[in-house]
Amino acid sequence: MKRLLCVMAVTVCVFAMTAPGALASVPYPDNCVVVWQDIEQDAIILCPDCDGSYLDITVRDQFNVPMPGVLVQVTFSNVTELVLLQPCEGTTDIGGHVNISPCASLDLHPDSLLVPTSGVTVTCLGVTLVVNPSPPVDGPSQFGVQQDPCGPGRPIFSPDFNNDQCVEGLDFSYFALDWLSCDPCSRSNFDRLCPGPDCVCVEALDFAIFAVHWVHGPGSPPCP
Repeated sequence: MKRLLCVMAVTVCVFAMTAPGALASVPYPDNCVVVWQDIEQDAIILCPDCDGSYLDITVRDQFNVPMPGVLVQVTFSNVTELVLLQPCEGTTDIGGHVNISPCASLDLHPDSLLVPTSGVTVTCLGVTLVVNPSPPVDGPSQFGVQQDPCGPGRPIFSPDFNNDQCVEGLDFSYFALDWLSCDPCSRSNFDRLCPGPDCVCVEALDFAIFAVHWVHGPGSPPCP
Protein backbone atom coordinates (compact mmCIF):
# COMPACT_ATOMS: atom_id res chain seq x y z
CA MET A 1 0.00 0.00 0.00
CA LYS A 2 2.84 2.35 0.88
CA ARG A 3 4.51 1.56 -2.46
CA LEU A 4 1.27 2.30 -4.29
CA LEU A 5 0.95 5.67 -2.57
CA CYS A 6 4.53 6.52 -3.54
CA VAL A 7 3.85 5.61 -7.18
CA MET A 8 0.71 7.75 -7.17
CA ALA A 9 2.58 10.70 -5.63
CA VAL A 10 5.34 10.48 -8.25
CA THR A 11 2.76 10.28 -11.03
CA VAL A 12 0.98 13.38 -9.74
CA CYS A 13 4.29 15.28 -9.51
CA VAL A 14 5.33 14.28 -13.03
CA PHE A 15 1.92 15.30 -14.42
CA ALA A 16 2.08 18.65 -12.62
CA MET A 17 5.54 19.31 -14.03
CA THR A 18 4.73 18.31 -17.62
CA ALA A 19 1.22 19.75 -17.94
CA PRO A 20 2.32 23.39 -18.49
CA GLY A 21 4.79 22.21 -21.10
CA ALA A 22 2.05 20.30 -22.89
CA LEU A 23 0.01 23.49 -23.13
CA ALA A 24 2.94 25.72 -24.12
CA SER A 25 2.44 25.16 -27.85
CA VAL A 26 -0.42 27.68 -28.13
CA PRO A 27 0.49 31.22 -29.22
CA TYR A 28 -1.06 33.84 -26.95
CA PRO A 29 -1.64 37.14 -28.79
CA ASP A 30 -1.44 39.30 -25.64
CA ASN A 31 2.11 38.05 -25.04
CA CYS A 32 3.26 38.41 -28.65
CA VAL A 33 4.91 41.45 -30.22
CA VAL A 34 4.35 42.39 -33.86
CA VAL A 35 5.56 45.76 -35.20
CA TRP A 36 6.63 47.21 -38.53
CA GLN A 37 10.28 48.25 -38.70
CA ASP A 38 12.40 50.20 -41.20
CA ILE A 39 9.50 52.40 -42.18
CA GLU A 40 9.74 55.88 -43.67
CA GLN A 41 7.82 58.35 -41.50
CA ASP A 42 4.89 55.97 -40.94
CA ALA A 43 4.95 54.73 -44.56
CA ILE A 44 5.32 51.00 -45.19
CA ILE A 45 7.51 50.62 -48.27
CA LEU A 46 7.88 47.19 -49.90
CA CYS A 47 10.44 46.37 -52.57
CA PRO A 48 10.82 43.44 -55.01
CA ASP A 49 14.31 42.94 -53.55
CA CYS A 50 12.83 42.30 -50.05
CA ASP A 51 14.82 45.21 -48.59
CA GLY A 52 11.97 47.50 -47.59
CA SER A 53 9.91 47.58 -44.42
CA TYR A 54 9.73 44.35 -42.42
CA LEU A 55 7.72 42.85 -39.58
CA ASP A 56 9.55 42.30 -36.28
CA ILE A 57 7.70 39.43 -34.56
CA THR A 58 8.11 37.62 -31.23
CA VAL A 59 5.78 34.69 -30.48
CA ARG A 60 5.10 33.66 -26.88
CA ASP A 61 2.62 31.23 -25.34
CA GLN A 62 0.08 31.71 -22.55
CA PHE A 63 2.86 31.29 -19.98
CA ASN A 64 4.87 34.07 -21.68
CA VAL A 65 7.44 31.50 -22.85
CA PRO A 66 9.06 32.02 -26.28
CA MET A 67 7.93 29.57 -28.96
CA PRO A 68 10.83 28.45 -31.19
CA GLY A 69 10.43 26.66 -34.50
CA VAL A 70 6.87 27.76 -35.29
CA LEU A 71 5.73 29.10 -38.66
CA VAL A 72 4.44 32.68 -38.76
CA GLN A 73 2.46 33.81 -41.82
CA VAL A 74 1.52 37.29 -43.07
CA THR A 75 -1.40 37.89 -45.41
CA PHE A 76 -2.54 41.06 -47.18
CA SER A 77 -6.18 41.70 -48.04
CA ASN A 78 -5.42 43.76 -51.17
CA VAL A 79 -4.45 41.12 -53.73
CA THR A 80 -5.36 43.30 -56.73
CA GLU A 81 -2.81 46.11 -56.53
CA LEU A 82 -0.28 44.49 -54.17
CA VAL A 83 1.69 41.61 -55.69
CA LEU A 84 3.70 39.36 -53.35
CA LEU A 85 6.65 37.79 -55.13
CA GLN A 86 7.09 34.93 -52.66
CA PRO A 87 5.30 33.50 -49.61
CA CYS A 88 5.31 36.00 -46.77
CA GLU A 89 6.28 33.76 -43.85
CA GLY A 90 9.10 32.72 -41.55
CA THR A 91 10.03 30.35 -38.72
CA THR A 92 10.87 31.61 -35.24
CA ASP A 93 14.33 31.15 -33.74
CA ILE A 94 15.16 29.79 -30.29
CA GLY A 95 13.91 33.03 -28.71
CA GLY A 96 10.58 32.88 -30.52
CA HIS A 97 11.66 35.74 -32.81
CA VAL A 98 11.46 36.16 -36.58
CA ASN A 99 11.77 39.05 -39.03
CA ILE A 100 9.56 38.79 -42.11
CA SER A 101 10.39 41.02 -45.07
CA PRO A 102 7.61 41.03 -47.67
CA CYS A 103 8.97 40.95 -51.23
CA ALA A 104 6.40 42.86 -53.23
CA SER A 105 5.57 45.19 -56.08
CA LEU A 106 2.54 47.29 -56.89
CA ASP A 107 0.43 46.79 -60.00
CA LEU A 108 -0.90 50.30 -60.65
CA HIS A 109 -2.29 51.90 -63.78
CA PRO A 110 -0.48 55.17 -64.60
CA ASP A 111 -3.72 57.01 -63.88
CA SER A 112 -4.03 55.45 -60.40
CA LEU A 113 -2.40 58.30 -58.54
CA LEU A 114 -3.22 57.25 -54.95
CA VAL A 115 -1.35 54.80 -52.76
CA PRO A 116 -3.28 51.53 -52.28
CA THR A 117 -4.21 50.39 -48.79
CA SER A 118 -4.42 46.87 -47.45
CA GLY A 119 -5.33 45.00 -44.33
CA VAL A 120 -2.46 42.99 -42.84
CA THR A 121 -3.01 39.85 -40.75
CA VAL A 122 -0.29 37.94 -38.87
CA THR A 123 -1.06 34.34 -37.83
CA CYS A 124 0.80 31.50 -36.12
CA LEU A 125 -0.47 27.91 -35.86
CA GLY A 126 -3.93 29.09 -36.84
CA VAL A 127 -4.01 31.82 -34.17
CA THR A 128 -4.36 35.45 -35.28
CA LEU A 129 -1.64 37.41 -33.49
CA VAL A 130 -2.60 40.86 -34.80
CA VAL A 131 -4.52 42.61 -37.55
CA ASN A 132 -2.99 45.76 -39.08
CA PRO A 133 0.16 45.93 -36.90
CA SER A 134 1.39 49.42 -36.14
CA PRO A 135 4.80 51.06 -36.45
CA PRO A 136 7.05 51.01 -33.33
CA VAL A 137 5.56 52.77 -30.31
CA ASP A 138 8.44 55.24 -30.30
CA GLY A 139 8.12 55.89 -34.02
CA PRO A 140 6.38 58.74 -35.82
CA SER A 141 2.93 57.12 -35.89
CA GLN A 142 0.72 60.17 -36.25
CA PHE A 143 -2.04 58.29 -38.09
CA GLY A 144 -3.98 55.62 -36.20
CA VAL A 145 -4.52 52.35 -38.05
CA GLN A 146 -8.27 52.86 -38.45
CA GLN A 147 -8.02 56.66 -38.91
CA ASP A 148 -5.53 56.72 -41.78
CA PRO A 149 -6.88 59.23 -44.32
CA CYS A 150 -5.79 57.07 -47.25
CA GLY A 151 -8.21 54.24 -46.50
CA PRO A 152 -8.81 51.21 -44.27
CA GLY A 153 -5.86 49.11 -43.17
CA ARG A 154 -2.48 50.61 -43.94
CA PRO A 155 -1.09 52.40 -47.02
CA ILE A 156 1.42 50.17 -48.84
CA PHE A 157 4.04 51.97 -50.92
CA SER A 158 6.52 50.48 -53.39
CA PRO A 159 9.02 52.05 -55.79
CA ASP A 160 8.04 49.32 -58.29
CA PHE A 161 4.73 50.82 -59.42
CA ASN A 162 4.01 48.61 -62.44
CA ASN A 163 4.86 45.07 -61.22
CA ASP A 164 7.67 44.39 -63.66
CA GLN A 165 9.75 43.33 -60.62
CA CYS A 166 12.41 45.92 -61.28
CA VAL A 167 12.70 49.54 -60.12
CA GLU A 168 13.75 51.24 -63.35
CA GLY A 169 12.89 53.88 -65.94
CA LEU A 170 9.17 53.20 -66.23
CA ASP A 171 8.80 53.49 -62.45
CA PHE A 172 10.68 56.78 -62.60
CA SER A 173 8.12 58.02 -65.14
CA TYR A 174 5.36 57.21 -62.61
CA PHE A 175 7.28 59.14 -59.96
CA ALA A 176 7.87 62.07 -62.34
CA LEU A 177 4.12 62.34 -62.98
CA ASP A 178 3.63 62.83 -59.23
CA TRP A 179 6.45 65.38 -58.80
CA LEU A 180 5.37 68.32 -56.59
CA SER A 181 1.86 66.93 -56.17
CA CYS A 182 0.66 67.70 -52.65
CA ASP A 183 -1.76 64.87 -51.87
CA PRO A 184 -0.72 63.03 -48.65
CA CYS A 185 -2.10 59.86 -50.23
CA SER A 186 -0.02 60.14 -53.41
CA ARG A 187 1.53 56.82 -54.45
CA SER A 188 4.94 58.60 -54.46
CA ASN A 189 4.65 60.42 -51.14
CA PHE A 190 7.00 58.04 -49.31
CA ASP A 191 7.89 60.49 -46.52
CA ARG A 192 4.36 61.85 -45.97
CA LEU A 193 4.90 62.53 -42.24
CA CYS A 194 8.35 64.06 -42.25
CA PRO A 195 8.73 67.29 -40.23
CA GLY A 196 8.34 70.48 -42.20
CA PRO A 197 5.63 72.34 -44.12
CA ASP A 198 6.54 70.89 -47.54
CA CYS A 199 6.51 67.22 -46.61
CA VAL A 200 2.97 66.68 -47.81
CA CYS A 201 4.29 67.23 -51.34
CA VAL A 202 6.31 64.82 -53.48
CA GLU A 203 9.77 66.34 -53.52
CA ALA A 204 13.47 65.70 -52.87
CA LEU A 205 13.12 63.48 -49.81
CA ASP A 206 10.70 61.23 -51.66
CA PHE A 207 13.11 61.02 -54.57
CA ALA A 208 15.94 60.07 -52.18
CA ILE A 209 13.86 57.16 -50.88
CA PHE A 210 12.99 56.11 -54.44
CA ALA A 211 16.66 56.29 -55.46
CA VAL A 212 17.72 53.93 -52.65
CA HIS A 213 15.79 51.14 -54.42
CA TRP A 214 16.98 51.95 -57.95
CA VAL A 215 17.43 48.80 -60.14
CA HIS A 216 16.31 46.61 -57.26
CA GLY A 217 14.63 43.36 -58.23
CA PRO A 218 14.45 39.76 -57.04
CA GLY A 219 17.85 38.17 -56.61
CA SER A 220 21.27 39.39 -57.71
CA PRO A 221 22.76 41.05 -59.78
CA PRO A 222 20.52 44.13 -59.94
CA CYS A 223 17.81 44.03 -62.56
CA PRO A 224 18.52 45.83 -65.87
